[in-house]
Amino acid sequence: DVKVYAVGPEYAHAEARKSPVVDGKVIRNARGKELRYPLILNNDEKEIARKVVLAFGQTLCGFDLLRSEGRSYVCDVNGWSFVKDSHKFWADSANLLRQYCLHAICPHHVERHPQGAPQVPPPNRTIRDSVLQDVVPPRASLQAPTGAEESELLCVIGLTRHGDRTPKQKLKMKTTEPRLLALLGKNKDARAELKIKKIRAMEELTQIVSRLVEEKLRAADPSSERYEEDLDKLLTVQQVLQSHPFSGINRKVQIKPSKWAAVPEAGSADGGAAPPASREVAVEALFILKWGGELTALGEAQAEYLGAKFRNSLYPGDEVGGGVLRLHSTYRHDLKIY
Repeated sequence: DVKVYAVGPEYAHAEARKSPVVDGKVIRNARGKELRYPLILNNDEKEIARKVVLAFGQTLCGFDLLRSEGRSYVCDVNGWSFVKDSHKFWADSANLLRQYCLHAICPHHVERHPQGAPQVPPPNRTIRDSVLQDVVPPRASLQAPTGAEESELLCVIGLTRHGDRTPKQKLKMKTTEPRLLALLGKNKDARAELKIKKIRAMEELTQIVSRLVEEKLRAADPSSERYEEDLDKLLTVQQVLQSHPFSGINRKVQIKPSKWAAVPEAGSADGGAAPPASREVAVEALFILKWGGELTALGEAQAEYLGAKFRNSLYPGDEVGGGVLRLHSTYRHDLKIY
């Protein structure tokens, strides 16, 4: 299982891991992070990375590769994916994003103030047009300053990764349970997946799962292997959903239909020669529960430290020559940290 992280069409960082599909286990290091190994992509895979960036118009993205019988296949593409533990990737991506933005809106600035790290060619025009040009003023409206004393700092852009958090976890199970499949009726398209995040929908799902668990405990055959497997998964779902009040984005459910059947519409049979109208409904679906990824006490401390350090470096106080930004206090509300 290979994870590839691209920054523009000319740069890609790759890591390998043992796929949990093999035995259902995720190997983690002493800090609870998934264990990964740096990997060198071959020429074909580098070309794949370039094509993914261009095809999706996503300058910063990640995707999964599967290697099989000497060939590589893309099985998933995610926008704004980022490497967890690589200072080199962080430095490279910061440098590249700076170059890409400046090449699009102020190319002369790159020549006058080059970065110390090696530069790469500017991004393909397709990427620049599709990703950057729509959100910045036309280049003709930006006038180059004639001297440093005429320059004005317009903004500071930071790309910041969250602090330490609990491992993200996932549970998958196939289901033919009518009450779970009935939730798909909220979609107009019977083949569309359902995403459950809102509090009311999560509470409704919790009630359904709790009733299913009670019924299985009362009526099913404990000697059945299938019974044990289904009950274990339902108990896990129930435990995760009931672990604490719903808030934020720490839990998510996806229901993806996988099999369908045609059922007659109610009241459609009129005794005539025309066949009764029917509609398509899901009869089997993949149920996916995702949870975890919450800030730990260490993560909260890291976030507070970074926020204080960032503010103090921009607004250092009254000492002479400190910081890069000097604003009157009435303008400081323009600083926003999300």
